[in-house]
Amino acid sequence: MTEKNWNNCPTMETIAAFVDRTLPEAEQKQVEEHIASCQECWSIFSETARFVEDEGMSEESSVVPIQRWTWTRAASVAAVVFLAAAATIFYLRLDRRVDSPIARLSGVMQTRPVETRIAGLDYKPMAPRMRSGEVKDAPWKLLAEAAAIREGAEADPTPENLYALGVAQFALGEWENAAETLKRAAEARPDDAVARSDLAAALYARAIEERRPDLLPAAFDEAAKAVELDPDLAAAHFNRAMILEAMHLDEEAEESWNRVIELEPKSGWAEEAQERMAKP
Repeated sequence: MTEKNWNNCPTMETIAAFVDRTLPEAEQKQVEEHIASCQECWSIFSETARFVEDEGMSEESSVVPIQRWTWTRAASVAAVVFLAAAATIFYLRLDRRVDSPIARLSGVMQTRPVETRIAGLDYKPMAPRMRSGEVKDAPWKLLAEAAAIREGAEADPTPENLYALGVAQFALGEWENAAETLKRAAEARPDDAVARSDLAAALYARAIEERRPDLLPAAFDEAAKAVELDPDLAAAHFNRAMILEAMHLDEEAEESWNRVIELEPKSGWAEEAQERMAKP
């Protein structure tokens, strides 16, 4: 395969050639398989392809196939997309690395504590509630992973570590702490859709669990901003729909539920979206 960088990801030139369909057949297949399993490269590819298609449609009256674009033009688009994505990619990497704090946390979680979702955590069903409405105590493995994340954040409070700490606090049901920590992480990267979406999830949790409906508008603003920043971030659409339902705006929520189903059709998140839309 063409020379790679960025932890064995294809170069921008390779992705551009893939978009332009000028790679040898075997290499085209290899890049396709890699992009399907790598969120960073998928982001670059999808934005490049969408930009190429949109530009082509604006130049001619009919749809222009991606294959007709020159390699040089596709490469320049990929370079622009790469630079835009690089500013926020550390969040995506936290979500995907097998050995990352977020991945380890997700691996020991059996349920999720509230309806909204964190972008980097795998699908989990809702945690069972006791009669008092409280969530059952967290398992010891989750507590251990959260403690390790807290130690890392206290020793080195980088935006990445703060983000991981906020996710851990969310997983433990520490709503106020999670909202404050994720707010700090989002402020450090104001144009990061994942950070905005996760902050929306935490604010929703506070609003519901602490009976603070006054927090719902702020939660909605964060979710809406996340959708604006990344229209293909399913977690942002999911959280936006949950918040709209809490605000008794079910018809408005339906658009976001449909978007979740479109983006993640075979996921547990899509099943929940379908169930919620089916409710009378």
